[in-house]
Amino acid sequence: MAEMNYLEVEKLRKAWAKLIDDLHRETPICWFGTITIRKDLTPEQAQTQLDLFLKELREGWLSKKQKGKGRNLLAIVATEFTGRFNNTPHYHVFIGGGTYSYKKMKYWERKAYLRLGLSRFTKYRYDSNAKWYLSKHIAHGAEIQVVYFPASIKRKIG
Repeated sequence: MAEMNYLEVEKLRKAWAKLIDDLHRETPICWFGTITIRKDLTPEQAQTQLDLFLKELREGWLSKKQKGKGRNLLAIVATEFTGRFNNTPHYHVFIGGGTYSYKKMKYWERKAYLRLGLSRFTKYRYDSNAKWYLSKHIAHGAEIQVVYFPASIKRKIG
């Protein structure tokens, strides 16, 4: 990615923040989290494990009633590569679609930890700086994925 000046970075951040707001209105975001991948996984293995985790999350978190009403899992994932750990992927994630429950969030945080590595999820607050934090990483070259399950929409941007 070519070097951008401050105004270009801010314009890109605002555009991503607006997209996150639009997606949140469509499918409410419940959790914000970070996942640092274990050193024994390659970036390709990490992506496969993330995809499997999100699919498992959709099946286990959303109720049958929600899925029956066409409710989808929304995941917005920004991937940065940490030089500290030999280019290990580090994910910043927004997850939405289900109903918020602290107990369920911690259960899925533990499952992410076992599958992927160090994981931390918190309740998403619309008025927090989380969307600006995520958009900062996007503006500085992080790869982003917007994933809806079960629909076949999966886009990698960046």
